[in-house]
Amino acid sequence: MPAPAKSSSKGLVVGLAVAAVAVAGGVVAFVLLRGGGGAAGGGSRTEVVKSTLAALEDGDVDQLMRLSDLPGMHAKVVDCSGKTKPRQDSESASTDNDAELTEQDKAERDVTKQVEKRRKEYEELAPRAKGAKIELVEIVTKEPPAPTDDEKQPEDSEGTILKTGQRLMKGCVAKVPMRIHLARLKLKVTPKGEQPIEQDSEIMLAQIGTGFYLAGPPMVRLGTAALEKELGAVRDKVCACKDAACAEKLEEELKASPRREELEQEIKALSDGDRQKIEVIEDAIKACKSKLAGGDQLAAMEQFRDKMCACKDKECAEKVMQEMTVWGNSHKDDTASPEDLKKAAEIGEELGRCGAKLYEVATGTGIGATIAAAGGGGDFAEVEGIPAACEEYRQTILRLSNCSKFPEASRTALVDGWKAMTDAWKNINLKTMPREALKAMDDGCRQGVDALKQAGQSMGC
Repeated sequence: MPAPAKSSSKGLVVGLAVAAVAVAGGVVAFVLLRGGGGAAGGGSRTEVVKSTLAALEDGDVDQLMRLSDLPGMHAKVVDCSGKTKPRQDSESASTDNDAELTEQDKAERDVTKQVEKRRKEYEELAPRAKGAKIELVEIVTKEPPAPTDDEKQPEDSEGTILKTGQRLMKGCVAKVPMRIHLARLKLKVTPKGEQPIEQDSEIMLAQIGTGFYLAGPPMVRLGTAALEKELGAVRDKVCACKDAACAEKLEEELKASPRREELEQEIKALSDGDRQKIEVIEDAIKACKSKLAGGDQLAAMEQFRDKMCACKDKECAEKVMQEMTVWGNSHKDDTASPEDLKKAAEIGEELGRCGAKLYEVATGTGIGATIAAAGGGGDFAEVEGIPAACEEYRQTILRLSNCSKFPEASRTALVDGWKAMTDAWKNINLKTMPREALKAMDDGCRQGVDALKQAGQSMGC
């Protein structure tokens, strides 16, 4: 999907200008490698803007590619042969050669590959606006003159000049001047079956001589119904996942997409009532992710239970507890449903019984003595230097260990787990522990506190 024009065009333009002068293909490659070919590319600014909006209305990917005219632009602007002399104020391209090109450099210079890449982006963008009526109310930005090598760029210019001989990408320079132009638009968008939405947007254009080419289509807001449909599709994909890894992959894809920023902006612009409709879908997505995460959590707990029950001595049990702590730190943001919490408590009981037997053998004490120790002394005394969340964790275990509604085996497991943690801490100088390590301890204990509070509330403690 093409990167959307931002609300602050000046900031983007300054960035483009710096990239163009500084080097390495940045903005130039970005613009030159944005689309296809055809009669529409190279027309007047008004023609290209109106044709872009019409293509978005029709969901016409081919027309967007023609308006971009990548092969035509590349042929007119890019010289990788060395015939065009590099500018003295531009990073020299004369020392570059094909032998030094990386795979990425080669991909940037390969027009065919870039056309394929841009088509995929347009194929993601075009269907969103299909069926909506998009009217151009006004092109706010003044149309610039044809770019020349003598032109000086004013500080408030909404675009940047790329001059003859300026480096575009590794081994390539511009053989004619080109302007990257951001035009602010006023639009009236009427999604199918909805009321018109007046909005401001921007379109990015490349200008060669008096001809303009599409470099980045404008962001078009289509209203609440379109957002519900789009996010509903995301919900359906997430809820169709069979494991948490699938849901995480979908989330990472959305985070990496420029569309994420657009979504946030569109949702932010909604009324309170419309935003609530979106929140219902977002809550459903979270619920499905929580269910999947809960399944993974239960699987992990079952593995820890099996390891604990296979242990033959206290040292093995302590190692399992340490592994559980590390795992808990890496999953501190996971959530679980009440059903999964109940299952987790049952697995915890089994794990606790196995651990308790090992501690009985090692210490010569039974379950009764272990629970009695939760009265405040012995193994349950305060530990100097531990993070505040770990002290809260101790207090929470102490409270639950005295709640008759909480299963005895679970109480035993909690107390034994605390004993294993404190035994491990005896070999560590908490006063000299690095800040990062203390934070990891604090995060782990905080996760434990939250989980125990949920479990306690579900059992009336």
